[in-house]
Amino acid sequence: EQEFMCGEAANDLHTVCTYCSKDPDHSKFIPIDNFTIEHIPEESRRPDIYKIVKAIADLTVKISVSKLSPNRP
Repeated sequence: EQEFMCGEAANDLHTVCTYCSKDPDHSKFIPIDNFTIEHIPEESRRPDIYKIVKAIADLTVKISVSKLSPNRP
């Protein structure tokens, strides 16, 4: 996995462009400040689901490490 920083505020997670061989759709991630109920699939689009997603997002952190194990899958 490789991470490429872009933009002036490289410490801002929303300006980080990530290339990941395991999930090339990282570029489709939605910053939580831009996330609305309309981003939830229609069949699950309910206010309680939206509130849960927002609450879980508050518990999410980014951890940066400079070394990866050669045995990592």
